[in-house]
Amino acid sequence: MMDCAFRGDHLVLVGEVFGRHEDDLNLPWRKRPFVLEIDGQGEMGWTVPGLGPGNTTQGGATTLAIDDQGRAVVGLYTCDDTCDPEPELRIYKPDGTLAWQETLPAEVSVPFDVTWSPAGYVVIAGAHGTGNTTQFLLQGYVPGTYGPAWTFAKGKQVGLQVAFAVVAAPGVVVGAGLGTSGYPAFAFVNP
Repeated sequence: MMDCAFRGDHLVLVGEVFGRHEDDLNLPWRKRPFVLEIDGQGEMGWTVPGLGPGNTTQGGATTLAIDDQGRAVVGLYTCDDTCDPEPELRIYKPDGTLAWQETLPAEVSVPFDVTWSPAGYVVIAGAHGTGNTTQFLLQGYVPGTYGPAWTFAKGKQVGLQVAFAVVAAPGVVVGAGLGTSGYPAFAFVNP
């Protein structure tokens, strides 16, 4: 399990499940993202979604938020067997049906955190860039549209700079993480 949140009296959890996901016994065991919902009586409902087009064979969910309609907003990755992670955002209805999916740009990390903004969009916290130099990244995505609605990427020095957490309130998004040399970093964004 990687993250959890309450939807009313239901507990929603996300992560990755490792095992055999195809009928062909010659195929290797692989990781797949999951969404698990546990109601107030302990009854469970699993969603182990498909992975999408191309050579994608595995994946995992990394973070979760619940939107204003009670849907699960999930940050995740997909990859092939060598697993160079491709970041995604997905929204699942309470019945496990996929409502929206967005592949994030190649230079964006797998989301470390997601939150639902009262302004009606998803905000991710992560990193922008590759290798040993990245920028602290916050991005807002409006479900049903393509690409980010806004981006905040900051990092003036060489080194790893990453946003690990994000919260949103009316008119402001706050991100927290690490700057170069491990120093704390915070951003207050008025999108």
